[in-house]
Amino acid sequence: MSRISKILLFLAFSLFLSGMKISEPLWGFFGHKKINRMAVFTLPPEMLGFYKKNIDYITEHSIDPDKRRYNTDYEAIRHYIDLDVHGELPFDHLSRELSEAIAYNSQIFLVNERSDSTLILDTKKHNSAKTNYMESAKCKIQKEQFLAWNKEVIRYDQREEYSYEFELGSLPEWLSVKSRSAKGKIVVVDKFSEYGIAPYYIESMFSKLKYAFSELDGKRILQLSSEIGHYVSDIHVPLHTTQNYNGADTDQLGIHAFWETRLPELYADSQYDFMVGKAEFVSDQREYIWVTLLESHRQLEDVFAIEKELSQSYPTDQQYCYEERNNRTVRLECEEYARAYHEKMNGMVEQRMRKSIHGVGSIWFSAWVLAGQPDLSELIQDINYGEAERKLAKEAQYKPSEIKGRKHTN
Repeated sequence: MSRISKILLFLAFSLFLSGMKISEPLWGFFGHKKINRMAVFTLPPEMLGFYKKNIDYITEHSIDPDKRRYNTDYEAIRHYIDLDVHGELPFDHLSRELSEAIAYNSQIFLVNERSDSTLILDTKKHNSAKTNYMESAKCKIQKEQFLAWNKEVIRYDQREEYSYEFELGSLPEWLSVKSRSAKGKIVVVDKFSEYGIAPYYIESMFSKLKYAFSELDGKRILQLSSEIGHYVSDIHVPLHTTQNYNGADTDQLGIHAFWETRLPELYADSQYDFMVGKAEFVSDQREYIWVTLLESHRQLEDVFAIEKELSQSYPTDQQYCYEERNNRTVRLECEEYARAYHEKMNGMVEQRMRKSIHGVGSIWFSAWVLAGQPDLSELIQDINYGEAERKLAKEAQYKPSEIKGRKHTN
């Protein structure tokens, strides 16, 4: 081949690479569907008939929360919690009540008439202080009343506001400001939610699912079951518990999709055992959620360390390959490299996936039990899909554009 021919070939290949659409695969869509579907078979006979009849709905709508992240600003924070932002295991100081966690992770600003802002109190410094007040040189807050106010204003659903304003002339009784001016405003800024509220949101959804069972609202039961299954699965993933969720801080960019999507896609159907036994009653849902979350977080070190060691010892040109999927060229970890990572983790992904399946089934079962074990047999023939079903998933219509909120695969 002549020198000119080689140059032309190189240019053609470069243009080909530059024109490829490289994307991370969207546990991914595959994993969430598999988990919800298999969770159905953990249920007792009294529930199985209804869930099995609607198993396709439960499966397909397991990914609605991920789709919704393309349409709404408030969805992303429901999928994770960056525990490492809040200290170290076992995070005993981190309140298990969302409103209280936010109250102790807020900043109070004084904004004058010229819109200049001054930080006058950071509540995080007062978390463990055994006093009735949070106080700085410019501001004083009555703790008990501030906590009660937070509990009143904090909402789990469709939270688009992360700050609250008060005019200086009409401050609430729990807040006093040492300012000479009566003009301007006080802004209370939530500095907690941006780092994720997954465990708190699951608890909220559980209450709604329990109520849907008590009302025998078939469509609502299916919608909430599908979606709570997604969030419960998410807290079984170690990478949903860290600010370094995608390896950016450790030069391991893409590890999220590698662990959560690529490995299950390669091995779930051929190697994993999804017969996890019967769902069990969860008497303390909050404790279950946090035990699961902390268990996931404890496995983070191995997730990162094993991949880092492997990437440094494995030939670089054998780590990534390109595949055609749905008329798109995608960059993925090569199968041999994925197999090496999978084996070195000694069954971690399968274990977390199995626990997800059992956990999802147990949460569904527990909500049903606490609702009085209503007879679901009458609902089996009553679910009529069509326009009503489309309305339930309206927010979850998939628009593959810019994700709103944190940029990670799930």
